Amino acid sequence: MVGVAIGAFAVLVLFPFVYFWFTAPPDPVFENERLSSILYGVFHPPGAASPTNAAARMLAASEKCRAALKHLGTEASPLLSDWLHEEPSLLRRKVRDMLLKQKIHFPFFTADRARVVQSIFWYPEAAVAVAPALQQHIVKSERRKSIDLALSHARVFNSIDEPSQKIIASRSGPFIQALLDRFERDGEDIYPLALIGMILKADTEFLPPELKERILLLDPKSRYLSGASAVLRAEKNLAPSKTNSQRRE
Repeated sequence: MVGVAIGAFAVLVLFPFVYFWFTAPPDPVFENERLSSILYGVFHPPGAASPTNAAARMLAASEKCRAALKHLGTEASPLLSDWLHEEPSLLRRKVRDMLLKQKIHFPFFTADRARVVQSIFWYPEAAVAVAPALQQHIVKSERRKSIDLALSHARVFNSIDEPSQKIIASRSGPFIQALLDRFERDGEDIYPLALIGMILKADTEFLPPELKERILLLDPKSRYLSGASAVLRAEKNLAPSKTNSQRRE
């Protein structure tokens, strides 16, 4: 009977770990360490270290985190998006409460993973990896929060190199469409719309023609779309000269 009880208890304890392990998003590897472990090491480091050692360890962990995010790029996006938009299930909340009640800090359950992702919004090295999660957050947030996030996105976008800007731009079609949908639905002239112009300055080729026309049609209704429409009008004006040049060749 004791063996059965111990077995039942083990199954009860291990079930949440096994379940969440198999339902977790892809967790890419950098230098033989999972990205999730690298992030936990920066934002939920283990204790029991002298202040000097702790500071050195945190600096090393932060540098590795930045290097990992820069190296992984878009490969890290699914994990970051899942963490940012995670709504803890009842089972996860119960496990978390049980662990914290026993003063057990096991980051897989006890860390505030959405806050972890929010903390790396400011890393230029994380710009490509975090852009999809950040863009979703901008669209889903209420007006004030959306504006703050858009300002952060703009600052980081302007600080990164041109190839990184182009990568972000090439994946921003759904973001632009969602912002336009929100503008048409709510009638709010929100600052995040200005990001469209910034993204299009980096690259316009990724945007379908119908979405370009939609921006031009909506431009008179929003002061924040003027930058985007200016880029698209310049693109149209350049098109004939490119064609003529090609004919001469």
